Amino acid sequence: MFKFNTTTIINTNQDFTSKVLVDGNPLKLFEAGEDGESLVVRRHLTFKKPYVKAIYKRAYNNPELAKVEVDLSGVDNSKAGLYRIAMYIRLEGSANEYYANDYVFKGKPFFIEFTVKSGDAKADIAAKVVRIAKKYMQMLYEYPLINVTASGTKVTFEATDEYQRFNMVELQEFSDEAGLTNGCCGKSGDFVTVNALVLDENETEDSKIKWVKSGGAALKGKCGFGTYRQIIKDLRLPTPDNRRWEGIIADETPIPGATYNQYTIYYCKKVGIQGLAHVGDIVTALTSHVFFVKSDLVTAWETALGNIGTITDVPASGEVTSPSLEELEDAADAAKLAAAATAAVEAASDNG
Repeated sequence: MFKFNTTTIINTNQDFTSKVLVDGNPLKLFEAGEDGESLVVRRHLTFKKPYVKAIYKRAYNNPELAKVEVDLSGVDNSKAGLYRIAMYIRLEGSANEYYANDYVFKGKPFFIEFTVKSGDAKADIAAKVVRIAKKYMQMLYEYPLINVTASGTKVTFEATDEYQRFNMVELQEFSDEAGLTNGCCGKSGDFVTVNALVLDENETEDSKIKWVKSGGAALKGKCGFGTYRQIIKDLRLPTPDNRRWEGIIADETPIPGATYNQYTIYYCKKVGIQGLAHVGDIVTALTSHVFFVKSDLVTAWETALGNIGTITDVPASGEVTSPSLEELEDAADAAKLAAAATAAVEAASDNG
């Protein structure tokens, strides 16, 4: 069978598609049910507490640009030499054709070669690296692939969008003693690593290449979640149907600058004997419903959600274990038993 899932964006708590007015105002798009154990979402459905298995919340997070600092104070300026900064930039959550390659993960190598003359000031070397990098990007891409700045002997590389990841950053020096052996003529020469970026958390304070930190955390890059850009990219593509005049779900169009929390409701209910596997098969409806709620509506939304269950926060990584089929079916059975018990008690009270 198929999995049934809905995705709804809530920008307002007014149902402008309704023709019914209450005190001159449109009906509320969502509200707690009068019975105290339900949530009404118009144009969607009414969630009953006994059939709600789980509610998960993932708060929005703004994007974070990756940033790396290369300290050139270790460059030997007592003699002439050839150096380069070698980088490999990968993408996460993007399919930019500039990074197309033969591998599963899109990525692009990036090299900045520069010469050092005897007696060159190290701050001047850093400034030279910035000039070469900008010229290289202008000639090859006609736009800045990454932002490059210098301060003293340090060169800072910053991503230009939230999807770029610095998968490798190394300072390398050309050595005549490296490379392949060329018969009788010795080594062919090659670049050897002087310093390298540590990708895990084991970098030290004296590392010459390290992540720039903000609030004690390394800026390794993070995709935004619940932002206008993320939703327009992943959920509401700007197709003609979505952008046309008087679109079917025009009130669900993401708003530039707005942020949204995600709420996922797992709903389970047995719907009777109507299966096709064999005669008398009891069918269980297992569905999930995802809501992206605008930040200024979160308080009202969570108050209404409190009628049908407890909200479980999901970490920013979004990693969460969805309820299994067995767990959901058990929940449905328990809900039916609870409903039957309640009905029995009410019937007994009425007869008494």
